[in-house]
Formats: sequence, structure tokens, C-alpha cells
Amino acid sequence: MIEVFDQWFLNHSKTIKTSTKKSIESKFNKHILPCFGKLKMKEITRPYCPKMINEIAQLITSVNDIKIQANQVFKYALKMDIISKNPLEHVSIPRQ
Repeated sequence: MIEVFDQWFLNHSKTIKTSTKKSIESKFNKHILPCFGKLKMKEITRPYCPKMINEIAQLITSVNDIKIQANQVFKYALKMDIISKNPLEHVSIPRQ
């Protein structure tokens, strides 16, 4: 996922403020890339995604924001024909 994140972030960071850029980088480095970064996009499955979202939800209350950010990378991968389905698309956020 890290290669696709780098591509997405390079494009996305040109359209956002510096403070937003720093916030997104922080969320990815602290929560998303440790869970998904070592895997290739095609290796990330639907069963894997809720498991990771649930683990992140145990650590922080703003897990929905983490899902939104990660979902942007999956949508980018879909748009670039890297993956054919978004495994994060139907993942529910656990109640706090």
C-alpha cells in the first residue's frame, strides 16, 4: 500500500493546506501504514479491513476519520486500475 499512498499523497498534497497535509501524514504514519503499509493493495482483503479498523478503534476514538483517509487511497487505487474492488467500502465503524 505504501507505494500507492506515496502516489496519492504526492497528487493530493498539492490541493490542500500545509496544516491538513501534516495532519494526514500523521494519521497515515501512526495508524494506517502500520496496519496496511507492508501489504500490496491487491493483498488487502475485505475480511482484513474490519479487523484493522476494529484494532485502530481500540486505540483512538476518531477511527472514522482514519477510515475516511485510508478510503481515499483505496479509491485512488481503483481509479488507477491497481485494484478492481475497494475492500474498505462496506466496513462499519464500531461503536465507542
